Amino acid sequence: KRVVYKTGEAFGHFQKMLIDYPVDTLETTIPDFHNTPKRYNDFMSDIELDVCDRVYEVSKEIAFVLKNAGCKDTVVNLLNKGTVPIRVTHNDTKVNNVMMNKETGDFLTVIDLDTVMPGSALYDYGDGVRSTASSTMEDEADLSKVYLDMDLFKEYTKGYLSQMAEYMTEDEICNMGESIKVITFELGLRFLNDYINGDTYFKTKYDKHNLVRARNQFKLLTDIENKMSDINNFILKTYKECI
Repeated sequence: KRVVYKTGEAFGHFQKMLIDYPVDTLETTIPDFHNTPKRYNDFMSDIELDVCDRVYEVSKEIAFVLKNAGCKDTVVNLLNKGTVPIRVTHNDTKVNNVMMNKETGDFLTVIDLDTVMPGSALYDYGDGVRSTASSTMEDEADLSKVYLDMDLFKEYTKGYLSQMAEYMTEDEICNMGESIKVITFELGLRFLNDYINGDTYFKTKYDKHNLVRARNQFKLLTDIENKMSDINNFILKTYKECI
């Protein structure tokens, strides 16, 4: 739990230290990296093309995407509205991108900065929770083992908000829980799209590896949805304690 707390704290500290950085001078290293609506539209186009004749295999997964697509516009709409600011974001907020002190357990620094670019803190926070608080690795095939570990979610959230609470807008706070859904949906979509396109982006170790990953993320998304009330209540409670 301490490692997860410290991971959230590290990425919150990273964003806090760059709060006044002139973000418009920062290069976008991967255009539309977290443009979830665009990724969804590309996915729909790729279904039509079906270049590898795999669409027939994944009708259930496609139906799941269509059913849950309502979350895809949330963060982009908030950015376009201007109530969620564009910040310096890391875009790969997983535990192995934080250097920790072996003796004290404290974080030392955030590493792997090649994906640092303008974006929303919501994507960074959401992906931090998704990657650190999932009960399994992304390619666990036994879906009965896949769920959001609420204890780890709480630790990451406490760590992150200990640094960023006073700097966040109302719409950011109100959509932190939703951002976990959005980023999990987006990654599941990307895994499924890559499988449909012939596994051209993500490295795979076996046949249908990306399909297993997609199903894993979709199961995680379902569990997150079921826990949204508790998630949102805890975020608000923690935010109030931090300011």
